[in-house]
Amino acid sequence: NGIDNKPTEGPVGIWAYYSNNVTIQLNEAYDNKTSNGDGGGFDLDLGVTNSVMQYNYSHDNAGAGYMLWGAGGGNIVRYNVSQNDGRSNNIPAAAFTIGGASSGAQVYNNTFYISPTSSGAKPPAVKVINGLATLGFRNNIVIATGGSDLVRAESGATGVSTFQGNNYWTYGGAFNINWGGTNYSSLSAWRATGQEKNGANNTGLNVDPRLWDAGNGGTIGNANNLGNLNAYRLQSGSPMINAGLNLTASPWSLSVGSRDFYGAAIPFGGSYDIGAHEYSNLLANPSFDAENYDTQTPSGWSEWSGNNYNAGYTEAYGGSKFGARHGTHWNGSAYNMYTYQYKNGLANGLYTARVWAKSGGGQTACQFDVKDFGGTRIAVNIPVSSSYQLVEIKNINVTNGQCTVGIWSDAAANQWVYFDEVELVKQ
Repeated sequence: NGIDNKPTEGPVGIWAYYSNNVTIQLNEAYDNKTSNGDGGGFDLDLGVTNSVMQYNYSHDNAGAGYMLWGAGGGNIVRYNVSQNDGRSNNIPAAAFTIGGASSGAQVYNNTFYISPTSSGAKPPAVKVINGLATLGFRNNIVIATGGSDLVRAESGATGVSTFQGNNYWTYGGAFNINWGGTNYSSLSAWRATGQEKNGANNTGLNVDPRLWDAGNGGTIGNANNLGNLNAYRLQSGSPMINAGLNLTASPWSLSVGSRDFYGAAIPFGGSYDIGAHEYSNLLANPSFDAENYDTQTPSGWSEWSGNNYNAGYTEAYGGSKFGARHGTHWNGSAYNMYTYQYKNGLANGLYTARVWAKSGGGQTACQFDVKDFGGTRIAVNIPVSSSYQLVEIKNINVTNGQCTVGIWSDAAANQWVYFDEVELVKQ
């Protein structure tokens, strides 16, 4: 797609040019190529005003995942994900690129992930090019791996760019922001330029965002299923949760929309998160880490057994999916055990329940289930596996304001299941 392109303009997966009030949303753009310029995923280009790119997934494109080039005022880029865009070595190659006299752009609550290309090139996650008029860049997760720059801004663009409230993280390489030709090896050093400041207060973070599986989003292949992009969900212990700036308040006073990348209402719990995912799990202690010790009574959870209450507990043995501990069903004698949470006060509507689980197999029953929601119990078998597998129950139609989510085992002696990061979220 576009590999034989000769002009310096285009192709791009979806772009707008000399247009007003354009919305580009709920798309997946990938493997767009070029032999010269562009070759990106999404672009608001020359003369575009009052337009928005939102809730899109861009990956493995030659050019920028998301670009603003010569665009006018009122443009927004929000709640998108980019993974390993910038696969060529052309001018716009990055996860996000802006330049060409673009003005008044607001770029917030996106998740940008970049790694070196197969040829060894190291595109930056964020590229800011001379000629830019103004840029506000806030509440984004920016991840660079293998020595790629987190941000690379040309000298003529630094004075008109404002970075606030973002999280910058690197895997397999040092922290580096190239700001007008000067390299900064820490967030605190970069703040000396006036970035990541709100008046006298420091903003921004340099911490592991604790995503489910960053860099392994793959291809969805059907934009109706973008909610399956689980790699960029926040873990329950993520420091991104409730850490975002409230961009609806002064001095920003932005209208940020009503949802995140995954369709969850924003904000959840009264505060905004950083990145494209607004963590909205309704269950308490979902990763069994509330207590810093193994226990048979993890907070937030209840247990029922017909014959052996010792078979349910938390532990670190065998490894957790996220965090330090996981839930376990096991005993040296035959047992049945139900570990569950009951939630009431729910708004009626559709919900999804999830759990990461693995099992040694052989049980009479080893299931993830939901019940008490106004319909018939729904149970899904937990797969036999030596590694954690994601088990989901979608479209749970709550009609009575309540739901129970649990893990059920009916097992012989020494049969086991581990479970972690249990979720109940409104669709």
